Amino acid sequence: MDQSSATFLDLPDEILLIILKKLDNMDVLYSLLDVDNQRLDTIILHKAFTKTLNFILTTTTDDVLSIADSMLNRYCFNILPKIDHNVTSLILEAEAMERILLAADYPSLTELKLFNVTDYIVSHYFAVESPFRLIFQQQITDLTLASNNDINILLMNKNLNCTEYRSSVVSNINNLPNMKCFSLECRCSTNQYDTHVLPLLRRMSNLEELSLNIINDKRTSFVDGTQINENILVHMPRLNKFTFYISTETKLNHIVHHLSNHDIQRTFTNIGYQQICCFLNRISNNVICHVFSLPFAFDYLEYIGNRFPSMIFNHVIELAVHLIILNILATDFHQWFLIM
Repeated sequence: MDQSSATFLDLPDEILLIILKKLDNMDVLYSLLDVDNQRLDTIILHKAFTKTLNFILTTTTDDVLSIADSMLNRYCFNILPKIDHNVTSLILEAEAMERILLAADYPSLTELKLFNVTDYIVSHYFAVESPFRLIFQQQITDLTLASNNDINILLMNKNLNCTEYRSSVVSNINNLPNMKCFSLECRCSTNQYDTHVLPLLRRMSNLEELSLNIINDKRTSFVDGTQINENILVHMPRLNKFTFYISTETKLNHIVHHLSNHDIQRTFTNIGYQQICCFLNRISNNVICHVFSLPFAFDYLEYIGNRFPSMIFNHVIELAVHLIILNILATDFHQWFLIM
C-alpha cells in the first residue's frame, strides 16, 4: 500500500470496526450508512451500532429533547427500515415515539425508555386502540417512564392493561406477567402513592428488576422498610434487583412519636436490606423522610437539610437544599459540598 495515498477505507474491516465503535453509534449510522460503499454499509450494520438507539438529547439544564428533525427524518425514511431487525432497545422523547415506532417493524424490540411522558401519551399510546398495542402486548419486557410533570398514575394503571392482552388469551387481564423490568419516576400528592402506584406495581408479579424514584408530597406517614416489604416486595417473588429513592413529606403533627434515622433504618434491617440509607429533615412544620438504596443511583435530590449523610453522590447533578444558615459555620459548608 502506498502510504502517501492511504485512506480510511483502506484499513482492514477489523480495524474499521474498532475505530467506529469509539464513536457514537447514532452519529455513525446517520453519517456513514448509505454513502455508496457496500463494504462500509456491511460494517455499520453490525449489532454494535444497531442494537440500542438513543433518540434523545439532554441539555445543560437537564431538559430532555428529541434529536433534530433533519436527523430524525433520515432515520425514519432511510435508516430504521434497514436495521429494525437488530434493534432491541429504543430511548425516545415521548412526542417523537409515534414517528419512530411507525417507521419500521422492530421484531426484536424488548426495551423501551420514554422521557417527557404526559397524560396524553399514556391515554393515546398505552390504550387498547393504540397503533403500538402489539408491541406492548407481545414484545416489551423492560419499560421505563420518566416525566417532569405530575403524570396521572391512575390513567397509566388503567391503560397499561394493553400490554397484557393476547389475541388468543385474555385471562388474567389485571396482571402484567410479561413485564420483567420496570422503572418509574414520578411525584405523588397526598395518597396517590397508595391508591395509584402500589396497585400498578402489584400487577407486575414477575418483575426481576425494579427502579423507583418517587417523591411523596403531603402524605400522612413515611414510606419505610416495613411498608416497602409488605406493599411491594412480597408481591414480587422473582425480584432480584431493586433500586430506589423515595422521599416522603408529612406534617409534624402526623407523627405520633419521635422517630430517628435509626428507627427508619431498622425497618429495612428487619427485612434483610443492609445497603440502605435513611435520614430525616425537618423543614418548618414538615418532616421529610429520605430512603434510598446504595449506592445512590439517581441524578436528583431535593429537600435536603442540615442533616446530610457522609457519603459520595456520584450521579447527582441537581440538588434542592433547605438549610438553617444560623446553625452552620463556613467550614461546615465546605465539608458539605465536598461530598457532592
